Amino acid sequence: MSTRVLVLFVSFFAACSPRPSVAPHTPDAGVAFPELHAECSAENFTGCVMPCSKGVGDACFTVAARMFQAENYSVAGTFAEKACAAGDACGCGLQGALLHGGLGCEKKPVAGLQLMTRSCEGGCGPGCVAMGHLYRDGDTVEKDAEKAFAYYDRGCTLGSDTSCAHAGHALATGAGVRKDRDRGLQMLADACKGGLEWACKMRTEIENKKDEGQTTQLY
Repeated sequence: MSTRVLVLFVSFFAACSPRPSVAPHTPDAGVAFPELHAECSAENFTGCVMPCSKGVGDACFTVAARMFQAENYSVAGTFAEKACAAGDACGCGLQGALLHGGLGCEKKPVAGLQLMTRSCEGGCGPGCVAMGHLYRDGDTVEKDAEKAFAYYDRGCTLGSDTSCAHAGHALATGAGVRKDRDRGLQMLADACKGGLEWACKMRTEIENKKDEGQTTQLY
């Protein structure tokens, strides 16, 4: 479901949100955000509004991410669109997720899918996880475990721990790919080291040869 894709982006903003170093600037009276003089960062995201207006994609995405977390989806979509237009791959992914789920905008699954595809191809790990989920679940696209794995695997190479966990599970259990238990367990171990507790539990269950159909629910 689209909700799963949206939750994914919330979970990974802390990891993929850029923290651009932008010099202090003069507030824009036409934008209803306080403290626009603050340096642009994930912690002081309102300081990113001005650089975003000048085409700094990282700044636009930082605002979009925080607005999304505040459940202000309409504003999040506006800034995600600006980020995407400025070349920020994760901005495209967030815009796609919002369109796919119809949050703060008219629901457009196909347009959302195209943007999330662009996000993954552009190097945003969370975008690859989102695409993996869509192919895994047959959401908007025909269900295809092999393609799902390919997206998860790409996301893993881009540094996404969640991608590594899903790819590792697929390899360890032979879900949609040729089974490679050792490699799969290693990928799950790497994801576990990255802080994903469910990846740790999944690895332990598979190591203990627990019924693969009863392993921890994937996210």
